[in-house]
Amino acid sequence: MSFITPKQVLLNSIIALNPAASALTLDDLVFGVPTPLTDPVNDTSIVVTCIPNSVFSGNVTVNYKRYALNQFANQLAPILNVPLACTAQQLLDSFNQAYGSDLMLADINWTTPVPATNTTGVQYMLTANPSSVGYTGAVVLTIRLATTDINTVVVNRNLGQLDWPFLS
Repeated sequence: MSFITPKQVLLNSIIALNPAASALTLDDLVFGVPTPLTDPVNDTSIVVTCIPNSVFSGNVTVNYKRYALNQFANQLAPILNVPLACTAQQLLDSFNQAYGSDLMLADINWTTPVPATNTTGVQYMLTANPSSVGYTGAVVLTIRLATTDINTVVVNRNLGQLDWPFLS
């Protein structure tokens, strides 16, 4: 499954509001580190710099609003099914699949490791890295062990005579 990245969303917004910039591509640009702003409409600024030997030159500072991670909880319950020994990447893969997002490892502050899980679930706070271009804030998730209902894998239930190895 392929998703649009926050940088592409940002570029799409630049182009939508500035048609003369329609020839810009991600290959032409380097994005700086986002800077938080106190403006409720545009909570972030970022410097966008053209790479050398591009048909564009210089840099521009744009202001925009990052997506707050807790907004994902408004879409559906923040419960993720994950493998027993869940890695950060597996947690993000599960998150992205559930929410249709494109969170990358660099978007998240991983100072708190992903905890061991069980079938009832444990809470984990997923916190955006301050340098994330597209995301801010945090969301509390319940992560639980992904299980498979035995009825979906044992479909042939009439086993017949058992094969006893010691009788062979």
